[in-house]
Amino acid sequence: MRNRAYEPNRTGGDVMHDGETRDVRGTPRSRRPARLTAAVLGALLVAATGLVSARATGAVGATAPSASAAVQGSTVTTTRIGYWMLGADGVVYAFGYASGSTGPIAGAVSLAPKLDGSGYWVTDLRGGVHAFGAASYFGGSPKLAWGEIVTTMSATPSGKGYWLFTSLGRVFRYGDAQWYGDMASRHMNAAVIASVATPTGRGYYMVGTDGGVFAYGDARFHGSTGGLRLNRPIIGISPTRDNRGYWLVATDGGVFAFQAPYRGSLGGTALNRPISGLVAFGNGYLMAAGDGGVFNFSNKPFLGSLAGRALSAPILDIASFAARVTVTIPPTRVVKARPFASASMWNTPTPVGTKWFNTSVLHTGTAQSNGDTFRHWTVSTGAERIWWSSPLNPVWTFKMPAFVAPAWHRNRPAATFTVRAPANLAASTDSDHILTVADPATGNYVEVWRASVDAATRTVTSTGPGWARGNMISGHGGGTLTNNDGVRAANFSWMGGLITGADFTAGKINHGLAVSLPYDMLKPGAWRAPATAWETIGSGPVQMGSRIGIPAGTAMPAGLSPLGVMVFNALRTYGAFVGDFTGGPWPIFYADQATVAAAKLQPLFAYWNYGGSADMEKIGPLLRIADYQP
Repeated sequence: MRNRAYEPNRTGGDVMHDGETRDVRGTPRSRRPARLTAAVLGALLVAATGLVSARATGAVGATAPSASAAVQGSTVTTTRIGYWMLGADGVVYAFGYASGSTGPIAGAVSLAPKLDGSGYWVTDLRGGVHAFGAASYFGGSPKLAWGEIVTTMSATPSGKGYWLFTSLGRVFRYGDAQWYGDMASRHMNAAVIASVATPTGRGYYMVGTDGGVFAYGDARFHGSTGGLRLNRPIIGISPTRDNRGYWLVATDGGVFAFQAPYRGSLGGTALNRPISGLVAFGNGYLMAAGDGGVFNFSNKPFLGSLAGRALSAPILDIASFAARVTVTIPPTRVVKARPFASASMWNTPTPVGTKWFNTSVLHTGTAQSNGDTFRHWTVSTGAERIWWSSPLNPVWTFKMPAFVAPAWHRNRPAATFTVRAPANLAASTDSDHILTVADPATGNYVEVWRASVDAATRTVTSTGPGWARGNMISGHGGGTLTNNDGVRAANFSWMGGLITGADFTAGKINHGLAVSLPYDMLKPGAWRAPATAWETIGSGPVQMGSRIGIPAGTAMPAGLSPLGVMVFNALRTYGAFVGDFTGGPWPIFYADQATVAAAKLQPLFAYWNYGGSADMEKIGPLLRIADYQP
């Protein structure tokens, strides 16, 4: 079965609760010390990778409040959580508020984060240490014995030191890490496969592939599987947050809890790849599999996995963090019910004296399969969603390709930049895959056409290509003869002309609307201001950029819904600008998916649910084109 997140309390095999086993503490037996080579470990993991695998733990997680829950202009103390996975090639994948993507590092085996998530270290099987982010290098590459390899790394709570643990149970300390003893002078029944510092940093645990547990410093021994016959070898150990117990995990996902709460296991579950890592998370733990599947047995949210993704190398380690941070939420300056400058096309009423023209294409369309030729006007909530940025959000990297087309007045050289955006950022699900992120405090926004969102690396690219940047406070959202303001065909921003939740709150639409026209309405290769670009397809007479609206003084039809009244008044005051082509038979207005439920819009266009009396069936016949230029 495909690896995925699992909820707590799933039962499984190979599970012992709260010290039910009787431990031998890895008591030496009469044979030579085990030597853990890459080939031997590959066999132990039954992973057929021939690569060394290591496990490390991080801080216990906690949930951060959403940006929407924070009061604008306030100071918020919150907890950010996240986790990383490490591939055998040194590539690091970040989830939640974790950040960083590194590699390649030959022979990478373990990742240890700083407690605040601001950086991390990666070690290879020879003990070479690589520091990233705010992590500092304190030394590494210890002298190892024949057949000895480094298997695990742990950082001190201060972030000013770390330990390297080896397959022979030896411990090497660097920076402010203290030495509390090791297995250097002892024989072992099985090689040490994983080691981890206690939450205090004043001790550490080691565990062998047979489940023998060795405790040093303030680490306390609570039991092991050293004397049991296991279905699969032990692969990881993680202490509880209060350091009163620990969990062991085997490569088949069987969990052994010793003075620690049992949250579930995968024992008896068919896995695509063996489990390769265990880390404390919330009130429980996460497991990672070799294919990047993440299994969540905690009260904290699942933040993502790599399952189903083609990886360059197997996943060997998972590490987590939780950090208390104080963030100031700046006040919102964007007027969400009236975005863009007051002089923008969207906020400028139709000029007095505008000449309006009627044409049959506004009211009659190509006959449908049922013979219907009435021009139905509809509304979409699936094409656009505004994602509002917050200081509470993680950082995303936008890698935008060149979007340069002088004839269409587009001049966006390739650029890479970072933006804070919600962790669940996603493009629209329609064929355009529009992605828009806006900062309510500064007004800055980025808009991407055919966005490709990689949640594992928190990277956004454009396969269109097509993208734009602008400002919702000072900008016009319509484009100029110098550059595009958005990724609509007319160079309009998708945030211009949207029906939003703020409009519903205000009880009126105090701005113009945006509309897309079907093939038999749109004129190909033609545009007029405020558009600065055009479509190459279409067979109709209406130019890109045309204003479609209701002449001043036109009486409002009786029986409109409250939303119908809002739309009628907006069309009579501002009109709607033609900004794009739509592949369907009907022209389309747009609403913000994040703040407007589709059900709210049905009185406007769903004539089939209203006996033919939906609002646009009454408003549509009143529509005209301003200063018509067929």
